[in-house]
Amino acid sequence: MKSAKKIKSFTLTEMLIVLAITTIVAGLAFTIITLFGRNIGLIQNNYNQSAQLNLLEQQLTIDFNKFHNISYNLGSEILEMKTPLDSITYLFSEDTILRNLDTLVTKKYSKTFLYKGSETGQGGIDALKIEFNEGEKHTFLFFYKEMDAFQYIIENGD
Repeated sequence: MKSAKKIKSFTLTEMLIVLAITTIVAGLAFTIITLFGRNIGLIQNNYNQSAQLNLLEQQLTIDFNKFHNISYNLGSEILEMKTPLDSITYLFSEDTILRNLDTLVTKKYSKTFLYKGSETGQGGIDALKIEFNEGEKHTFLFFYKEMDAFQYIIENGD
């Protein structure tokens, strides 16, 4: 009589256990990847918003210090900055701020224009406050222009 040789293999129960463990590990991996992707998206969104605010802050700071004549027109919601050689316009719409044709901010804000420490709605200005409210997060930017000799001569004469 010949003895039957056993072939080494896995039983059906062992294969089902391996399949169950593999399913659990794959499910956990998918969940972790989904959470990681969502967090990366939130980080990217926060970075884009802070980059927009930084760009707005840099541009308005440079323009407030560069231009002599700054005025706001309430009807068209345009802030106009002029020198004898150059001019820049800022358009304030409901949820965007445009500098000439460049979009600087695309979120809700409120603005306050000041002239010599008093709030003004139109005409010459020397300060601007922009506030951003996003739930609990409150951010504001404040820009001002010191009166230079050119402005002093224009307002007070020779």
